[in-house]
Amino acid sequence: MNREYYKLANAIDSSGVKLLRPHEQSDRGAGNKCRQDVLTVIRSEKNKRKRKHLMMTAACLAVIAVVTGIFHNEVQAAIERIRYSLSMALGKDVSDYSEDILASISKEGYIVTLQETIAAREELFISYTVQREDGRPIAAEDWTTMEAILFINGKRADGGSGGSFMHLDQEQTVLGCEIVFRLLDTDLARNNTYELKFKDLTDRRKESWDFTFEADGSELHAQTVSMPLETAYTLPDGSTLTLDELFINGFGEQITFHTSKEGLSMEFELRAYDDKGREAKFTITSFGTNKGVLENIYDREGPMEDSMRESGIGSDSKTLTAAVYAYELPEEGGQIRTDDAQPIGETVTWDLTKLK
Repeated sequence: MNREYYKLANAIDSSGVKLLRPHEQSDRGAGNKCRQDVLTVIRSEKNKRKRKHLMMTAACLAVIAVVTGIFHNEVQAAIERIRYSLSMALGKDVSDYSEDILASISKEGYIVTLQETIAAREELFISYTVQREDGRPIAAEDWTTMEAILFINGKRADGGSGGSFMHLDQEQTVLGCEIVFRLLDTDLARNNTYELKFKDLTDRRKESWDFTFEADGSELHAQTVSMPLETAYTLPDGSTLTLDELFINGFGEQITFHTSKEGLSMEFELRAYDDKGREAKFTITSFGTNKGVLENIYDREGPMEDSMRESGIGSDSKTLTAAVYAYELPEEGGQIRTDDAQPIGETVTWDLTKLK
């Protein structure tokens, strides 16, 4: 976490807490002490902002109750009914890292409510709900033509995005959505201002739903540990794949990589297990020009073929043994066949005690 630590330490010095820089840390214990000092200050600042946000939310609820004549418990019940957390969307408890947005915009017969966000390492996650103003059922097709455009501190974000959606009630009147923006080389380890615009690609809806919110990724980044990998492989097409660095925090595990030529002529993944027998499977979640990110999907989603298998990399893991598998990209419209993946190069074992 050295690069992130310098940024955080410089910003926090004004708080009066004495922090050791990475080059001043004599051992891993000192590094952990510094990390805890950073987290203490970050959490204090975030709690101040959260209390302010809750006070504003409570004031808004009071106004709603007075103007509409709705009792408080009815207002609260309505809000809880449409909540869609990122923990629900991702299938794991990420409440320690999520921040409430709770902002709604109603236009052209649709109510869009941003629920939560998480600023992770080069990824921004957002959960939101969509409803019809008249309360009628909403079909998924009603919203899949909407494009999500992100701006960070006034500048349009570069990178890909993906997501998922599901109905949250039996009547299918509330659509729960999750979107993730993959933002290579973007610093999310601080408080940023984000603008999110939903616009219809078909022009069926003329207006856009424009939101502005803030998200602070400093706590999650302060918890992140990393280590260089510097492991190279020769792919079947003759190009070189280099695994650069491993990042681990409570939200998940990532490996950054780069290739010797632009673009990918084939797909690859990394299959691994730690000294406790826990399995991990890193697949490409973002790629641009000649560099990208592999992410452990077992940690976030669990192995599809065996949901009971113990997976992910634990805080008590000492080693991680890994092998790279490559497979051809399918023809347009074809299906990826991971069963045809072939191992590339030698199996390697990394010493996780070097994480810092």
